[in-house]
Amino acid sequence: MPGPYFALGDSNPRREPYYPLGEVIPMHRGLRGDWEDVLYREDTRGRRRLVRMVYEVATFQALRDSLRCKEIWVVGADRWRNPDEDLPADFAERRVEHYRTLRKPLDPGEFIAELREEMRSELQALNDALPKLDWLSIAERRSGAIKLTPLDAQVEPRNLRRVRDCPAFCV
Repeated sequence: MPGPYFALGDSNPRREPYYPLGEVIPMHRGLRGDWEDVLYREDTRGRRRLVRMVYEVATFQALRDSLRCKEIWVVGADRWRNPDEDLPADFAERRVEHYRTLRKPLDPGEFIAELREEMRSELQALNDALPKLDWLSIAERRSGAIKLTPLDAQVEPRNLRRVRDCPAFCV
């Protein structure tokens, strides 16, 4: 059975817009949501077909997202490496020392309590600062609770008119 690499790396010399009927195409969670509406189209014979370009774009976006959050990784790469390789090799043996260097407690409950307290105090600071901002008003309204006062117009940059009038920018 062909895998996702076959489906993405398959040469398409005839530039067919759809995958061949009967070809097994791996489905993944990146194809859900906004992509579902454009992933399939009816061909000239009225058959429901998988659009090649849409599938490939959605798949590459899903791969990008998975790489960014380290759900998947690239063997031998530095930036996209296995997250287990992010920790020093001796982390388990020197855990206390590493936590001390990071200035974090060993106890997860203590860490969470510190984080909650920091969030509570920052939210309190925000809550205290909001009423003092003259350019912001927060009230209960049907049209929207937050209203920002428009900013004053900035002075036009000195060279902007020259750039705008340059023939290279005319289309």
